[in-house]
Amino acid sequence: MAVLIKNGSVVDPANEIRQQKLDVLLLDGRVARIGPAILPPDQEHGGSDAHARVQCECEVFDASGCVVCPGLVDMHVHCFPGGTPLGVDPDRWCLPRGVTTVMDAGSAGAATFSQFLGYCKSRKTRVLSFIHASRVGLKNSGCATVDLPGELECLDDVNEEQCLECIRDHRDTTIVGVKVRLSSQLSDNGKNEEEALRRALSIASKAGLPLMVHYSFSTVPHCPETESGLGVPSSLGKGSILTHAYHGFKSTIIDTSSSSANGGGTDSSSVKVHPCVLEAKKRGVLLDIGHGMGGFSWTVAEIAIREGIWPDTISTDHHTDSVNGPAYDLPTVMSKMLHLGMPLYDVIRATTITPASVARQEHVFGSLSPGLSADVTLLKVQDCDVELEDCQMQMRRVTKRLVPVAVWREGERVSVSVVDEWPNRSKEYVRKQRSERDMLLVKDN
Repeated sequence: MAVLIKNGSVVDPANEIRQQKLDVLLLDGRVARIGPAILPPDQEHGGSDAHARVQCECEVFDASGCVVCPGLVDMHVHCFPGGTPLGVDPDRWCLPRGVTTVMDAGSAGAATFSQFLGYCKSRKTRVLSFIHASRVGLKNSGCATVDLPGELECLDDVNEEQCLECIRDHRDTTIVGVKVRLSSQLSDNGKNEEEALRRALSIASKAGLPLMVHYSFSTVPHCPETESGLGVPSSLGKGSILTHAYHGFKSTIIDTSSSSANGGGTDSSSVKVHPCVLEAKKRGVLLDIGHGMGGFSWTVAEIAIREGIWPDTISTDHHTDSVNGPAYDLPTVMSKMLHLGMPLYDVIRATTITPASVARQEHVFGSLSPGLSADVTLLKVQDCDVELEDCQMQMRRVTKRLVPVAVWREGERVSVSVVDEWPNRSKEYVRKQRSERDMLLVKDN
């Protein structure tokens, strides 16, 4: 079966293609060709070639007015229903929105990975994993601000050898990194945080994999306070990932030592990104959006961007409390970055080849290079005029929105869907999201 996508505006950062009118031919689940004025296989060979006749069944899709890009990659989701209270089905919440590959961020640890792997294999969405440094993963855990037992309550669960053995068994197929969550609520009131980070760093180093760090409400400082101490992001090396990079709570990337960054609001003109974060970026530490229900602040994003601190990857942190807002879906989070001034080309880079490269899977997905998996997403940039919230119901007026038009996974077309209620304005939702505003250290005046 062949698919010919014609007349679209192709954006493929891996191949430095910037909104060029090109056609894309998909054949037998792979990208076959990309170029101008491609003919269906039977017409190209004049119908006389036996091979062409075998391949003559060809769907032609007119992509006029659409952005054609590699299948979107969401590097931070929680897609292990039954294995964590946070789990969502990627075939329902991701693939129909244009996301052909997801990376689960620590839902499973070594003790629960076999169950997780069985679930992954049952999904049409490609599912990869940042294995949790804790062997229990997020089996009994919720969001960092929810009163549930944390995965770092007992340090015995952060078993290096058990985690490394699981990585050795599955790194060729599923495991692409290591994850740890650093929040005092998850770690016996912070007593176990630094040691958990030390073990997670050791696991990632020994395995030769990137470490993704959730860092909010943490007792671990930005910079080490003793010679043997650790800091975030100071102790993170090149290729490590700081997720929820634009949150405004304790452990934010903004230097809150200034009094203007506390109290009733933030004078954004006088506060800056923490020097440790600037040094980490120079060192090659990656910043990931990890939007979720609490991980994105308009205020923090605007301060960071003013200093040139853009995200390297854009992700949803999709879970049960973010799919109906405030993350909604990956195109919505991408739309927020467009609003903040990030060029469309860079937005697509941060949701295709960059996360694919983090996972060291750029030979499989992340671009429209011939021979790669035929994962393709079509988007439209639609005009809109809405007040769109961050995670604490701080609002910005957004005038452009990315919406999915069509998606192919390994050459097979998948039905698309859009958010039912966008933006969500139910009273219960608004009350819930506003409830944590007083905890913000950085917020609107």
